[in-house]
Amino acid sequence: MLIGREAERAAIRELLDGARDGRGGALVVRGEPGVGKSALLRDAEAQAEGLQVARTVGVEAESEIAFAAVDQALRPFRRLRDLVPPELSGIEGGEPFDVTTPQRFAVGLALLELLADAAEDQPVLLLVDDAQWIDDPSRDAFHFVGRRLATEAVALIVATRDPAEGARTGFRELVLEGLPERAALDLVAQLRSGVAAPVAQTLVRATSGNPLALEETLRSLTDRHLAGAEALPPLLPLGDSITAA
Repeated sequence: MLIGREAERAAIRELLDGARDGRGGALVVRGEPGVGKSALLRDAEAQAEGLQVARTVGVEAESEIAFAAVDQALRPFRRLRDLVPPELSGIEGGEPFDVTTPQRFAVGLALLELLADAAEDQPVLLLVDDAQWIDDPSRDAFHFVGRRLATEAVALIVATRDPAEGARTGFRELVLEGLPERAALDLVAQLRSGVAAPVAQTLVRATSGNPLALEETLRSLTDRHLAGAEALPPLLPLGDSITAA
């Protein structure tokens, strides 16, 4: 259960209910590293009872391979892959290739038709995580699809750090920020017992309520630090995930 994301969970629930009723749509979830975008997508998947779920995750190493993210998204629908136009065959060898505007249109249209066909059997939820790293042709395909879901039983949720994604797509946007203080304190209590109240408040302020930063900071500090028996270091340690981000 996510803490402090009631409004965001309600917006996603509304999107999924719409897909169940044949009124699809698209949503962008945007925020800084560690703020909880991926957690919200996992929660969306947990809410997706009665929906087929497909997921693709942007990987920087594949950002130059055209349609790599689309290929990953299609994996749950292997029985329908014959709908994909021959232009996609270029990714089979995992090599970059040039993509023309007609090819981008053809793949976007084919992806839309494939998802709509799959949704005739059961509504579909397509999750796109770390969209800032997906290849440009795949991004165009997902944008093409997202703008044409009003009469399809398909929900698309795109999570990204890119501040321009919402404006670029025209999709409804949820901007995730650090947790409110009360929710962040609840998260501290959930993650680690024995944290003194003044210490917890200091950590919440220092991390601006960023859930991943809180989790990694709690993991890095000693029991004496957390109990208030020893002063916190002047610079709080950053965990590997936040440092990498």
